[in-house]
Amino acid sequence: MHPTSDLPIPRELIAPSYSDDELISRLYLENAYLKSLRPAFNVGDGAELPDRESLEDDARYAFVRQFLRETEDAVPPRHLIVANEYPSKPKRYANGFIHRRVKYYQAKGVQVDVVAFGKRVQKDVYDYDGVKVLAGYGNELAGLLAAREYESISVHFMNSEMWKVLKDNIPHSTRLLVYVHGYEARNWSRLPYGIKDSQYLNARIERSLRNEDVWREINSTGEAHFVFVSDWWRRAAMDDLNQVFDSENSAVIHNFVDTDLFSYEEKNQDQRFKILWVRSAHSHSYGADIAADFLRRLRGTDVWSDLDICIVGDGQFFGEFDAFADDPVVTIRREFIGQEEITALHKNYGFFLVPTRFDTQGVSRDEAMSSGLIPITCPVTAVPEFTDEKSSVLFNEGDAQAAVSKYLEILDDPAQFTEMSRAAADRIRKQNGALQTVEKELALMKKQGGALA
Repeated sequence: MHPTSDLPIPRELIAPSYSDDELISRLYLENAYLKSLRPAFNVGDGAELPDRESLEDDARYAFVRQFLRETEDAVPPRHLIVANEYPSKPKRYANGFIHRRVKYYQAKGVQVDVVAFGKRVQKDVYDYDGVKVLAGYGNELAGLLAAREYESISVHFMNSEMWKVLKDNIPHSTRLLVYVHGYEARNWSRLPYGIKDSQYLNARIERSLRNEDVWREINSTGEAHFVFVSDWWRRAAMDDLNQVFDSENSAVIHNFVDTDLFSYEEKNQDQRFKILWVRSAHSHSYGADIAADFLRRLRGTDVWSDLDICIVGDGQFFGEFDAFADDPVVTIRREFIGQEEITALHKNYGFFLVPTRFDTQGVSRDEAMSSGLIPITCPVTAVPEFTDEKSSVLFNEGDAQAAVSKYLEILDDPAQFTEMSRAAADRIRKQNGALQTVEKELALMKKQGGALA
């Protein structure tokens, strides 16, 4: 195999004397054999929880003690939320969609503890928008498990380090819910970008194989219930992890969109001339280059001077928008902003530019739709589960000109703009509102209603 950043490899380079069926059979069987020779990865024994004396005196658990003191007024039953990161003042984009569900739980009177877990997470106890957060790593999570009993533990973006702390340390009376969002479980080949040499390629393949091992271990315990954010992703995850996720051990529940926060007001028809991008550009899959291509092509049309375009975000691919830095039509803000400011921007714009190469749902798109913006996006992976041509401008990744043409058609038809805007908001309320999402999560957390397929 030649290292390449331009996968997939052309078919004529791979055993061209074989038919496709013959080649797939050969590769499948050889791959299975090679996997059988590879030592399986496992996290080992579960972490040892601290005893009472250590919790009270050991400096390693100082932040746990602080968190316990600052949340001691809450009464059981309690529920624990563990995520790889959580919003804070310096990082307001960090899993905001998890924060929205936590706020809903709180509004329903559910007592929740939140742990932001990661090697690079700065240890702290802080408040964010009325939520007390314990930030840290293994000692912080282990200390909390030793100090408190929980009716349920919900894990977002599970990894081997989280699993090592949780493994063997969850009482049978506690429900373990594992939310499977995307990058933490997908195979390397889903996003074959930026592969510069064989060493990097091998590392990505090995990471995927380790993922398979960890998720197999989690699933084999029979203790976890898995929650997928789309039906496509549940089916895709079974392919990527070589595991079975059915109605007995999993559910499909879309990420919650707070339709009160992202409220709908009928758009002024002049807002069809206003286009908004608000997104992280840290990943190639988020399509900053596709968005920039769309804007370049749109700049070549007669309507360009009539437009108002706003681009907000940051990340390694944000430089794709540098060509518009001095254009009076385009406002560029290289920063991350909070959800309240995002909702304010939603009120002023009519279209949401959000092309993508991979989405297991696409929460930022759905939040914009809830506010009545019409997405300009690509119908890949799970996207068709959440929008269609009645509520979006859909185009293929390599055909930004088609998106420009569709957009210009809507500019010429104000009534269509109003109709599509209303259809976008209506669809999200029917599909991603509280009854369809967080109420189902609460039922699982409280062990009500059985399986939710």
